[in-house]
Amino acid sequence: MEVQLNEADVRAALESKLGRKDLELVSWEQKSLMEDGRLGYLGDHFMLEARVRLPCAAATDVTLFVKALPKNPTARKTCTTSGLFRKEALFYGLLSADMIAAMRQERPGFQPFVFPACHLIKDDCILLDDLSRSGFKGMGGRECMPIEHARLVVKALGELHAAGLVLEERAGGRTLVDQFPEINYETFFCPDPEHAMAKWHQASIKLCVAIVPHLDKYKGDSAAIAKAQAALPDLLRSLFDKFGAWPGVRNTLCHGDVWINNFMFRYDASGAPVETSLVDFQLARYTPPAHDLIMFIAFCTDRAFQKRYLDELTRLHYDSMAAALRRAGCDPDKVLPWSEFQDVAAKQWKYGLLMMALEQPFSLAPSSLMDPLLVDEKKFYQHCHVDRTDAIIKLYEEDAYFRSRYNETMEGIIDNYILNA
Repeated sequence: MEVQLNEADVRAALESKLGRKDLELVSWEQKSLMEDGRLGYLGDHFMLEARVRLPCAAATDVTLFVKALPKNPTARKTCTTSGLFRKEALFYGLLSADMIAAMRQERPGFQPFVFPACHLIKDDCILLDDLSRSGFKGMGGRECMPIEHARLVVKALGELHAAGLVLEERAGGRTLVDQFPEINYETFFCPDPEHAMAKWHQASIKLCVAIVPHLDKYKGDSAAIAKAQAALPDLLRSLFDKFGAWPGVRNTLCHGDVWINNFMFRYDASGAPVETSLVDFQLARYTPPAHDLIMFIAFCTDRAFQKRYLDELTRLHYDSMAAALRRAGCDPDKVLPWSEFQDVAAKQWKYGLLMMALEQPFSLAPSSLMDPLLVDEKKFYQHCHVDRTDAIIKLYEEDAYFRSRYNETMEGIIDNYILNA
């Protein structure tokens, strides 16, 4: 079922957006943003376009972004049973306003914080600031993110992580999961083998094992292939134990889904990126902040980029977080020292590679492969939850860019953690 707003919903959201209740709602319309391709696979997206009049003022146009549970029944069931939509609704309902209040900066022409404000939460949709009205654009595509954009992303992630830490410090050290226990559940993985997300990962692991004989580096090497195929299932499953809080180190709220579609950028007159916004908090989790940093670099950059910029971006992320902590009156050396952050980041790299083995067949898949699945429930379920092996091996054989990036990921895992372990 497609989400349908009503006039009461629209009025409530506009009153929140404008900060006033004395508005006249002249007209409004809900428009789909999915006519020219989807913005994501586990949500439907619309724009609310309204015309409002305030006392003693001319009518003006206001737009809000609407993110809804997907109409596709299989995708909708996945979102509801795994708590994906609920996780984002809880983030906006419980945490976002306090994070913005704690960390907002008065920067003319910039957002108050690094994610859009939320103006209404319903059982099947949330209404957010329309970032496009402020000049933000998504990057899309599959190519490696340029360094100018990547620097903005890691700085924004540092601000996000600092906000969570500040809320804990101001609560006398009580963790966010102690303060808001209802948000402390994992949406990416479920241990129940019959759950939709567990089936998703079973299909991912099946693909990773099946594709090994096709990988360029190991083709014809029967010993390496056999050893890799035997070790991969347990190695890949070890990733899931690393979601959530790590003992003995500082954890905070992390975005959790840091692939290229979840960043929007604003540009200056010369075309240079000057600001980024983080969107889509369905996989938000409480874990060390280096989790987001390393997953972002693994998702959005290639091996050559990583060799050149990994150290710089690691330091930039920490410095952004530390500066935000200082602005809020906290001492970063006491809250989360650089040495601890650096050590955890190094340990996270293994899990970044494992995550890419599972997720690159989605994040690097062309729209020509994925979009048709969203209009065919049976094909969507088969590809996502049963077996995508043939489709992705075909993609590997025919798509040079996917082949190159997936080679880097699988070689990093097989060489470092299986053959030479």
